[in-house]
Amino acid sequence: MKIEVIRDLDGFNALAEQWNHLHQDSASAEPFLRHEYLAAWWQTLGGGEWPRGALYVVTGRQADGSLVGIAPLFFTENKDGLPALMLLGSIEISDYLDFIVPAEKLPEVAAGLLDLLASPQAPEYQGCIETSKPP
Repeated sequence: MKIEVIRDLDGFNALAEQWNHLHQDSASAEPFLRHEYLAAWWQTLGGGEWPRGALYVVTGRQADGSLVGIAPLFFTENKDGLPALMLLGSIEISDYLDFIVPAEKLPEVAAGLLDLLASPQAPEYQGCIETSKPP
């Protein structure tokens, strides 16, 4: 499994078609997990619920390049001011947030995500948080 991190809006938007296709086969095929919903949420960071954030969308792909999992995350400061990885759509606006992955692929995708978070590629608090709004 190849794990990649999408940190910019162009990369995030480029996933839209594959994202929604995977969403159809996801163990949690909730409307709050569709790309267009989470993209709109990201543009306002939950209607301003989060003043700052940095995209950290993790994808898992098979050897042939096919997308098999998405962890739709962003890095921010939680309500206590501590660094946190949060699910896009958190907290007050969206229901039923989850990874976008078929049930049979979940262990493999989750293991890849945990390996990533234990590696030097994990987000760091200093310098990672940036505003999502254009200047």
